[in-house]
Amino acid sequence: MYSISTYHLIIGNNKLNKYNILAFASGPILAGLVGIFCFNVDGMTNEAAWTAVITTLCAVWWILEPIHIAVVSLIPFALFPAFGILSHKAAAAPLGNHIIILFMGGFMLSAAMEKTGTHRKIAYWVLKIVGIHSRRRILLGFMLATAGLSMWISNTATTLMMLPIALATLAQDEEESMVVPLLLIICYSASIGGVATLIGTPPNAIFIKNYQEVTGIEMSFTEWMSIGGIIPLIMLPIVWLWLARLIPSKNTKPINLPRLENWTKAQQRVLIVFIITATLWVTRAIPLGIWQIGEQEVLIKGWGGLLEHYFGIGTIGDSTIAIFAVLALFIIPDSEPHNDTKHHGLLDWASAERIPWGILLLLAGGMVIAEGFVASGLTNILGEQLVLLADLPLWLIIGFLCLMVTFLTEITSNTASANVLLPILGSASISLNLDDPLLLMLPATISASFAFMLPVATPPNAIIMSSQKIPILVMAREGFFLNLIGAVIVTLVCYFML
Repeated sequence: MYSISTYHLIIGNNKLNKYNILAFASGPILAGLVGIFCFNVDGMTNEAAWTAVITTLCAVWWILEPIHIAVVSLIPFALFPAFGILSHKAAAAPLGNHIIILFMGGFMLSAAMEKTGTHRKIAYWVLKIVGIHSRRRILLGFMLATAGLSMWISNTATTLMMLPIALATLAQDEEESMVVPLLLIICYSASIGGVATLIGTPPNAIFIKNYQEVTGIEMSFTEWMSIGGIIPLIMLPIVWLWLARLIPSKNTKPINLPRLENWTKAQQRVLIVFIITATLWVTRAIPLGIWQIGEQEVLIKGWGGLLEHYFGIGTIGDSTIAIFAVLALFIIPDSEPHNDTKHHGLLDWASAERIPWGILLLLAGGMVIAEGFVASGLTNILGEQLVLLADLPLWLIIGFLCLMVTFLTEITSNTASANVLLPILGSASISLNLDDPLLLMLPATISASFAFMLPVATPPNAIIMSSQKIPILVMAREGFFLNLIGAVIVTLVCYFML
């Protein structure tokens, strides 16, 4: 996702210009080739063919990034109505989608934590609990802190928060054996922790939208965590063992962590809002059993179900909770001394406007493409072509899919992979006569975040690479094994639990 900045660090301006020219040209050329093929396929409508052409252009430019990925995401908003694939109203609708609002709220919660320094206190607290008596235990502490934060705020923001702490820790260590494992465990843990909740990483949100389009079912926070929360529990210890082997066992001398001041009132209040918000997300739809309501027995799901059945309030969702949290952050005073009489909340607009709005556009652009796939009939056409896999065992289909998505994401980005593949897999599930599209869509979504080899694959990888302390070949070497292990774990969990 951040490939251009990474290339800039590596190859310099002159070659970067040549790369940009090639990247710009590659989009229209490959889109044109796809168009030549699609317009000559029997049964392919003009709308479906144009959808394939426009999606190819977006996918190539998402991968190669000749312009910012957020700008590329605007293309379907303009071209889908222009070519009669979607109406202008249908194309604009994803900008107000509840998933976009949910992520916006998550980003602003992250901004408040960063503004007040709460994230540093949480990370420091986890490290103190785990212990700093050995470098391997410090590695474990950073892993738990990063994965835990990434569950509730974006993995991009989590990595940005943890990197300065890691660099400060490394600055006090005379041994160099800690550099590679500590930095890599941050980006890997951020990606792995991000799959545990709906708001941890953008592919999760893309899945929710596409799954709802195919099935008409809106998956809740708790339902996602019943699968997404299990995989990190298995994967994280493996990552720790794999990277801890790089630290000689003789290195047992503790490292002095950077000292932090006592909790401020602002940090305490942000932490309270964070805990309340996370609790409301997790418990909104958690099954509470069968309740007798009047003459009927009803399955009640969380406090949301209680509000719906007893008070008739059934319109509160996870995005609603996120917005309430954001409003609270703006309204609750920070109680810090200021030189003016203005209201100073835990979050101010100067901090809020720095959230990654481009990621929200990227999500919305992917949703428009998903709508176009369905409206043009392209999902049905592509799904029918995948029926050749019907004779293979389901576990083999899932395993092949996990490997394909994982290594495809290494040369794209996890968000781009999810944007392009999930609409196709939703249709393929129907063509393969699967009982639930979840069997293909969920493992593909998680595998899109389990790409550990190259900086372009995920934002956490790119952020850690920007520190210029880890060679790409080292990241690729350590990540290759984890790619394979991740594909196996996702395959087994999804096959036996779905």
